[in-house]
Amino acid sequence: AAATATADADRLRAHLAAALVPTAAATASARGGPRPAAETRAAASAASRVVTHLAATEPSAAHVRHRVRVLAANLRRNQELGARVASGEVGPAALCRLSDAELLPETDRAAMDERRAAAKRRVQVGAMDDVDGETADHPCLRCGSSRVGYKRRRRGNVLSWKASTSVLGGAVAYVCVECGLEWDGD
Repeated sequence: AAATATADADRLRAHLAAALVPTAAATASARGGPRPAAETRAAASAASRVVTHLAATEPSAAHVRHRVRVLAANLRRNQELGARVASGEVGPAALCRLSDAELLPETDRAAMDERRAAAKRRVQVGAMDDVDGETADHPCLRCGSSRVGYKRRRRGNVLSWKASTSVLGGAVAYVCVECGLEWDGD
């Protein structure tokens, strides 16, 4: 069992080092720095430190394998981060604390932020398509936002209102502008 665990750890180190070598070698050649062999050793050393850290902090070998695969894929895409890891500027603990979004290159992160903003705009516009007005008297049940629209519910062919002088005292459905949640006012 110990030999299998060692072989597995060696494979994980090699997998992560392979992701770090191209970025480290490219950075070194651009700076006129050390030979690729030195960069390969630096990448292997960094990979070993990361795998050792993961083995100590993750609950199982499956979690370690998964995290190494995620890190390797992202380090191949984010050459700047890969070079910082290979040089030792970013340590194993700091690397392992990065979220999936933080592992992305800056251009991919900006594109992801734009997609999220566009999705939020779609939710906001879609949520307010069929409202009769807005109120701040009934905050959202999910996100707590005070930007809430209301709409009269139809029962059969007639708009249904309870006997009340308040517009919001009748049969009303509320919709949150921020998250799109809809709920009954009754």
